[in-house]
Amino acid sequence: MSETPPDKERPTPCPKCRSNMIDVAITPHPLIPQMRRHTFVCYTCNQTRTYMLPAEQLPVPSGVAS
Repeated sequence: MSETPPDKERPTPCPKCRSNMIDVAITPHPLIPQMRRHTFVCYTCNQTRTYMLPAEQLPVPSGVAS
């Protein structure tokens, strides 16, 4: 069973206390330009968690050749 990565639409539960964590920082991945490092914090138990997620892709305007 694979775990679904967190995103802005779904709350991210804290692995320790199960409260919702807040996405506090998004930084570039140091090696993979297509990825971003998302740092989440749980203010209930003072835990942080970092997830590597794909960068948001901008839609290609119609009529633009790829």
